[in-house]
Amino acid sequence: MPARHSKLSRFAVPLVLLAGLLAPAPCSAGGGPENVLLVVNQNSEDSLTVANYYTRLRNIPPQNVLYLDWAGSAVQINGKAFREKILQPVIDAIEGRRLVAQIDYVVYSCDLPTRVNFQDFFPDEKFPKQMRPIASITGATYLWQYVLQESPTLMAMNTNWYVPDGTSQNLAKCTALANAPSQGFRSRYAWQRGGKRTDDLTKGPRYFLSTVLGVTQAMGNSVEEIARCLVTATSADASRPDGAFYYMHNTDVRSRARDQCFAPVAAVLRDEGAKVAVQKGMLPTGKRDVVGLTSGFRKANVPANLSVRPGAICDNLTSFGGVLEKDLGQTTLPEFIRAGAAGASGTVTEPLAIQAKFPLATIHLHYYRGCSLAEAYYQSVAAPYQLLIVGDPLCQPWADPPECGAGDLVDGKVVKGPLTLRPRLSGASQECEVHIDGRLLAMIRRGGEMTIDSTKLPDGRHEVRLVAVRDDPIETRGSTSAQILVDNTEGGDLTLTSFPDQRAASDETLRLRVAGDVKLGVVMQNSRVIGQLKGEPPELQVKAGDLGRGPVRLQAVDPVTSSRSAPIWVWVE
Repeated sequence: MPARHSKLSRFAVPLVLLAGLLAPAPCSAGGGPENVLLVVNQNSEDSLTVANYYTRLRNIPPQNVLYLDWAGSAVQINGKAFREKILQPVIDAIEGRRLVAQIDYVVYSCDLPTRVNFQDFFPDEKFPKQMRPIASITGATYLWQYVLQESPTLMAMNTNWYVPDGTSQNLAKCTALANAPSQGFRSRYAWQRGGKRTDDLTKGPRYFLSTVLGVTQAMGNSVEEIARCLVTATSADASRPDGAFYYMHNTDVRSRARDQCFAPVAAVLRDEGAKVAVQKGMLPTGKRDVVGLTSGFRKANVPANLSVRPGAICDNLTSFGGVLEKDLGQTTLPEFIRAGAAGASGTVTEPLAIQAKFPLATIHLHYYRGCSLAEAYYQSVAAPYQLLIVGDPLCQPWADPPECGAGDLVDGKVVKGPLTLRPRLSGASQECEVHIDGRLLAMIRRGGEMTIDSTKLPDGRHEVRLVAVRDDPIETRGSTSAQILVDNTEGGDLTLTSFPDQRAASDETLRLRVAGDVKLGVVMQNSRVIGQLKGEPPELQVKAGDLGRGPVRLQAVDPVTSSRSAPIWVWVE
């Protein structure tokens, strides 16, 4: 297995070549960038770098990026520390930044602890083996309410009510699962048993979809591999890749734990137009059309025997697929990322081959119907607390995103006084969300309009994002955005420039200079202040490598007037 590389110098040429592919994704479905809170370890160059890529690729709004001051282990954390140092800051950021109405995904960059030991919540409790109080960071985040409550329900086999009814291996239940409708996810929904959603938050639990973008522990992926995964996942959106879903079965208990559902689900996939193969073996060796894989085996050379199409979910049931700090002789989930998958998963402790802890065969059915990668996963796992899910949660190869435009809303538009928006909606969309600077402002119904009083906004640059929402169970989304200049008092425009321009080596000093009427300027990397502008003209010097590698988004802000410049992107080599 290739060794992990914490530095990018060996990959300078490949990563630079990725720069040409880093246009922000033009569409979204089953959740979009405005629904993501991206959590970054600001003390890790790798974490900053992976976050830089994802921010650029997915056009994540600046205030949707949360930088944590984490200096602990990237392997394990105890329950109380997880709640206090990671989960509670996430909840506080969502509330404090007024994002409660829109955040559905809590997504972690790398170099944050992947395993959470909750034994300290229950010091005198002896749990049965199948309910060991050890969770993945993604499972613990999805089940955030139980963590805040210190509830042992966290470890139950049916905690996830987003899964449609019928979560056992009984053949009749398999058929019911395959015929259940796929649904979109919103954190504002409460869920009742059997995948029934309600707006009454007293009627059931709420969740946050959660993945880790990559893992760089000893058995993990290099930063280059993670970046390539994110680039190819983004390119797969709405591409409807031509390929087949493979269900591989054999005599191993890892296969027998869930292969009874393969045939019923495969039949429904075929009826809905997908190509499906149910075969004996461990991997579809020699096949070059894999758009999805469900398997169960202990050990195989995945990169040498698997060729996947962009956007593929590859899921293997084995005991230690998510244990990455040392080699335990099993195939780990990063092997599937290395082979080109957009997402993969593995448990972070011994799961005892309990099917409820792994995705059902329906994961590919939900994906094929247009759900995002995270929605497909969490609609398929009844007990997700030990499952570490890695990859791009927004990847959606079979989505059909709607469009929402508004006439003359274009980059650089100068606005004085009222700004009237008359969205044009395509397809089955009946409403359009309006976001200003990443925050949900209002909803406009088809045929309606709204007027924004720009005098209530600080002079300077602002992003207006329009998000169409399809009127269907998955609530498919598609967005467009523009940077406008609000100029009600004349001369409120700030311009940020960098020296060197656009590109800098990590060991270079980056000089950031602002032009315009700025009283007390700072420069921000997304939501974090990286320094204060000083002198005449106002300037900040910062080591480029302190911002992480790859595409870095920077913006000048005047804290007194709240005026801001247009963002600039600097490529750190």
